Amino acid sequence: MIGPFASIGNGCVVDASAKIERAVLHDSVEVAGGAVIRDSIVGAGARIGQGALLEAETIVAPGATVAANVSVEAGRIGSE
Repeated sequence: MIGPFASIGNGCVVDASAKIERAVLHDSVEVAGGAVIRDSIVGAGARIGQGALLEAETIVAPGATVAANVSVEAGRIGSE
């Protein structure tokens, strides 16, 4: 499910079972099944693993990988 208030960049691949709400995905982001991204920003080329949960203003750096079943609230993943 995508929305409400989600912005999805070019070339993103979002599994049908993922949820994206009030979030920004830059270009070429891959989101695996069951992942939930809320109120967060995901940099270009990042990969979000199956069942991952990102919320509360989490920022994922470009090219970073979030492993399966990881939960992050108001954190920063990767470096810029």
